[in-house]
Amino acid sequence: MLFRWLPLILLCSLSTTGCSSYRRGYETQPATVNLLEARPDAVECSEERHTSPSGRGSRRIVVAPPESGLYQSAREESMVVPIAEVPALTIVAGPAAAVSIRGSDARSWSLRLCAVAGAPTRAEAEDALQYIRMNRLGGMVSVAGKERAEQQPALGWVSVEAPAEAPVVVNGSYAAVEVSELSGPVRVATTHARVTLERTTGNVDAAGAVVDFTGNRGQVRLSGMFEVNVGMTANRFEGSLEAASQRPVRLALPRGFESSIRVIVGRKKDFVCRADICSQFKHERSYGLHVFTYAGESSQISDGGSAPEQDSAASPRPALLLRSENSAVVIDNTDKLTIR
Repeated sequence: MLFRWLPLILLCSLSTTGCSSYRRGYETQPATVNLLEARPDAVECSEERHTSPSGRGSRRIVVAPPESGLYQSAREESMVVPIAEVPALTIVAGPAAAVSIRGSDARSWSLRLCAVAGAPTRAEAEDALQYIRMNRLGGMVSVAGKERAEQQPALGWVSVEAPAEAPVVVNGSYAAVEVSELSGPVRVATTHARVTLERTTGNVDAAGAVVDFTGNRGQVRLSGMFEVNVGMTANRFEGSLEAASQRPVRLALPRGFESSIRVIVGRKKDFVCRADICSQFKHERSYGLHVFTYAGESSQISDGGSAPEQDSAASPRPALLLRSENSAVVIDNTDKLTIR
């Protein structure tokens, strides 16, 4: 994500007008194809695992990749904890950590840490690796990390196989988080990294620098500092979803989407709709904001213009509520998504 924003930063330093034009172009782009694609685990330490009877295990390898000129030291740790012992799991991730959680029908928590560090010498790589640890205290697992430097890159990737219905909480200001296939409550807060949520069906509360959500059900609240991307995987959403961002909110819908949608933006032109249902949105003003409403399968709205200013808060609660008072809300059909 940093490299996607770099051209904008450079352009803004040269021209205020150019910055505004570039930002407007970027923020009104559709979501990307990979929003609806499953993502594999980012790091593989090894194919083998050695687990002790206590449920913990480790494995260490040291290699020197010729293309980088750096020694890489890697360590794998694992633990298995029964759900009867820990009914709800909290993960606290330090700098240079990443977390991936996938739900299953297992009755225990299976956690694996892949710690990788690189340095010009083997001793330095080994030393950097010592900062990346996974520890458990009751129902809380902490992953200590180390800020990455150019000469000593380091990463701690935690992969969790979780009981699908069990509650999960993840806190980590600089930790990227991926969550999928969970039906229990999920809370994620990572203010300087990306949160990816796939096929969750329960209560979800997620905040991050960038938040991606794909699914078709749940009670979902998403807050993104830089952007929120939402992909619907069915033509109805069962439950409710609220998405808000300081910058763009993007929604990708299948054609013939039936659930109700409300969009709130600061300027009328900041509602950018290119989907098949665009003509069925009704526009109104509410306390200086612009509100666009799609009633869904019961929609009988015509193109008769804007309604007089009123308080839309009294309207029935929509299935999807999208809000960006400082940027754009963008709606496209999933068959029109682009690779970016």
